[in-house]
Amino acid sequence: MSELLWRSLNQKMEAPEDSGESHLRPLSVRDNSGTLAKKKGWGAFWTATLLENMGTILVGLIYPDLAVASLNGGIDPCAGVGAQSLKCQEALSKASAAFSMFGLIGAICSFLCIPIVGTAADHFGRRPLLIFSFLCSKVPTITLLCVAYANISIYFFFAALMITAMVPSTMLFWFWINDMTTQDERVRMFGRLQAFSNLEGIVIPFSAAFMHGKHAVLLLASVRLSAVLTVICFVPESRPPPQLRNSLWGDGRLAFLNRWQGVSKLCSDRSLRTFLPLAFIASGTGAGINSLSFLYCKARFGFQMQNFAPFISVTTLSNAIVNLMLINPLHRVLGLRGLFAFSLVAGTFNLVAFSLAPTPIWLMLACITSGLSNVGNPAIQALMSNLSESVQGMTPGVALGALQAVQSLVLILMPPLFQGIFSFAMSRHPTLLFLPFAVGSMFNLICFLALSCIPKNFFPRSDSE
Repeated sequence: MSELLWRSLNQKMEAPEDSGESHLRPLSVRDNSGTLAKKKGWGAFWTATLLENMGTILVGLIYPDLAVASLNGGIDPCAGVGAQSLKCQEALSKASAAFSMFGLIGAICSFLCIPIVGTAADHFGRRPLLIFSFLCSKVPTITLLCVAYANISIYFFFAALMITAMVPSTMLFWFWINDMTTQDERVRMFGRLQAFSNLEGIVIPFSAAFMHGKHAVLLLASVRLSAVLTVICFVPESRPPPQLRNSLWGDGRLAFLNRWQGVSKLCSDRSLRTFLPLAFIASGTGAGINSLSFLYCKARFGFQMQNFAPFISVTTLSNAIVNLMLINPLHRVLGLRGLFAFSLVAGTFNLVAFSLAPTPIWLMLACITSGLSNVGNPAIQALMSNLSESVQGMTPGVALGALQAVQSLVLILMPPLFQGIFSFAMSRHPTLLFLPFAVGSMFNLICFLALSCIPKNFFPRSDSE
């Protein structure tokens, strides 16, 4: 087994005896059995996660209609029978191209800012950075309000999304869970995080179906405000006070540089050099497909937000059921390697079914099984969190931030890439709309073939073995 993976499973045995210090953070929030002993803060954390993801889903439902209308003089040319019109195709192509351009700029900004955010979370705490991240996510909400009620350009919204990309709340959620759990709890807890994050997708799309247009933007603003108030008032600091520092400076050097030193340490491990790119590409493919699913349905079936909402609800319900009921049994039977392979195969079949669905009814059937393609995500999150504690001389936040900086770059670059492919297909002919799904299937198959070439001993069978 590779050195880093072995250390990630045997941290306590590797603490130097002469120093009396462990490379693990203090386990002040747990009892000796390794189970979560301190429940304070979990309810507020899950509530904040739920509300913030509600806002994210609402943004994804609201902005396509507003973008297409904004780029066409305030009129949506894709509504109803206009889905196949030339004006609709031009407006969708413009919206997709704009999202791709600003997404690329946001990816670069994210890559540069995430190390600073991760270092700040180590020094100042998770709670202040969570509050700051939640406040940043309100900027796109404000711009959408202005687009809907003041008729400003949709380009202001695309630019505002870059601010959110610089301070991603997802990374800080990982930090918080990493502080509050042990290694053998993380697959289960990250599965719960993904399931809990999906709960809002069951209710919010139906709410948006009844509150669409300008009223949906008001709903978005209310949800975002509730999220930031929950974090400010109720979510506690997860990092023990002795580990918090007062500045970004440590040992005479900027901690930003230490973070990238951690990337070089992680890249020196052979198994991780092979596996992590596969995990990042597979996750990025899912993010890219999700970013254009509404535009695809709008172009092919003439969907409005209220038509697309039930499909979002069914998809997120499928994800929640899989992550709550199937992730643990699958992990015990298949192990980490099997979970990744299973998710890649299921994702490929789901993409093919989604692109070939002749009617919305067949599309709904593909959505029902879509949760099976996401079983690999909690395993990726758990593995990265465990590895963050295996790099000697670095805090978990610094090491995890190094991994997440690379992953975030991939996750932010992939949506613009798939949006660009979609824009190319729309500019050529509507019959080429399947092209992004074909590219996604190809990525999944390549990752599956590469995964099958990695020796089995690179992957622990389970966290307890």
